[in-house]
Amino acid sequence: MIRKSRRKSDDQLLLPGSVSGPARIDRRTKNLLSRLLPGDVAVIDHEDIDRLSAEGLIQRQAAAVVNAARSSSGRYPNLGPLLLVSAGVLVVDDVGPDVLDVEEGTQLVLDGGRVFAMNEKSMAEVCRGRVLDLTSVERVLDSSKRSIATEILRSAWSSTSARG
Repeated sequence: MIRKSRRKSDDQLLLPGSVSGPARIDRRTKNLLSRLLPGDVAVIDHEDIDRLSAEGLIQRQAAAVVNAARSSSGRYPNLGPLLLVSAGVLVVDDVGPDVLDVEEGTQLVLDGGRVFAMNEKSMAEVCRGRVLDLTSVERVLDSSKRSIATEILRSAWSSTSARG
């Protein structure tokens, strides 16, 4: 869902193809969900977004997700990023912790991987990150599935050779 402001002066500040909405900020996704309204931009610090968190963000109709951390580290397969991207939610990933200093309710404008804070007269870039797309999310998911299988085999091998 793309949310544009109603005031003509604000509309002139929006970039074509951008997504905007008020920031709802919490380090913990599960705490944020109770405050998240349709069209809000969820600002989180959630490494390896799980399925349950992603489903909550989708159900609450977040316009976008800005994640201070990596949505998928690759350590293990997590479906959260895949669900978000498949649902059409813009995810700007790995933007760093400074985004958590943005004041709750600040109008954010996301243009590609750039995140801007907007006021009545101007926009200022707050952070930059990587926009997740289906191809990149699937690639990380496939890689993490292979690495978890390798880790399980390595663990099984070391436990059997320790007995012998």
